[in-house]
Amino acid sequence: MPRDVSTACAAAAAGTAISPRFAFTVSIPNAGPMVFDGTYLWVGSFDLVTAIDPATGAIVASQPIAGTQFMAYDAPSGTLWLEGGSVGAQVNKVNAQQIIANSGSAPVNSIAFGFGSPSALAIDSSAAGRNVWAVAGGQTTIIKMGSLEVVGTISAPDGYPITQVNEAFSLGGMMLSTSGLAGAANLWFYGHTGTSPWESPFVQQTLSAGAWDGPAQTQFSGQAGDGALYKYAFPAGGGTSGVVQSTLYLTDAADSAAPEIGGINSVTVSPGGAFALVVRQEVDVPNQVYFVGESCPAGTHTVPGVSVPGAVFTAFGGGFAWASFPGPAGGVTAIAF
Repeated sequence: MPRDVSTACAAAAAGTAISPRFAFTVSIPNAGPMVFDGTYLWVGSFDLVTAIDPATGAIVASQPIAGTQFMAYDAPSGTLWLEGGSVGAQVNKVNAQQIIANSGSAPVNSIAFGFGSPSALAIDSSAAGRNVWAVAGGQTTIIKMGSLEVVGTISAPDGYPITQVNEAFSLGGMMLSTSGLAGAANLWFYGHTGTSPWESPFVQQTLSAGAWDGPAQTQFSGQAGDGALYKYAFPAGGGTSGVVQSTLYLTDAADSAAPEIGGINSVTVSPGGAFALVVRQEVDVPNQVYFVGESCPAGTHTVPGVSVPGAVFTAFGGGFAWASFPGPAGGVTAIAF
């Protein structure tokens, strides 16, 4: 049976136990990826990029930009980066404040960079990097932020398609993962220039979305099959030797009878790294949004969570956790905790 370690395993930085509850939902058809720019929550959909005031849920501005499937935000330049496409992949860049100031008519710069469906987007925000890493068709393309010049491409040495990428800023590089045959997926670390790969020494099943927790030197990666969460703890002093892998099996404290089944859609680490939001598909209950603490050891855990039907992406911003769900009746749900 799951053991209830919710207090030790999912507590905020101040030591207060998390009690997630719904605040409100904003209707945005086909809602998808989200980022918070420090003032507004930005939501990408099939045909719009929308700014929401997180305090009230009011829509502040929208701009038509078709096909956003993944999104990132570069704070130094105030730039939204948007990845989309189907047969051909494209990255768009647009200034967030110009969308607000111009009532949804800001200039957009674009680059078509590859073929196949997009599967991930991340920013290398280091002073030495300042690149965007975009994944499509199983390959990662490195694009300069300023000029939109392609400066490199990466195919993983294991031969499997790359499916995820996120910045491991405190290690000084990027984490990539691949998906292949069961038990053959892998996790890689690449430096800013796309060289010097580190290969995870652990056997993993197909990996879904991942997130880097800088303060704890930890990488979280979801499992696309039975919904286990992998936690990789890197040495506090830096480097990639001596990494410890933990496997977490999660059950929501609100419905502890629910089966431990369903692949993980996404993982987002909270500011400061106290905990992560984990979205997992379910069979007999709506999709679960779990609050999983950094202190969780390997094993089976009962943790705080809420059910958001169809949830795919998560974000933090404006004092809330957010979950988005697609479809004509889609939207974003603000979760107080």
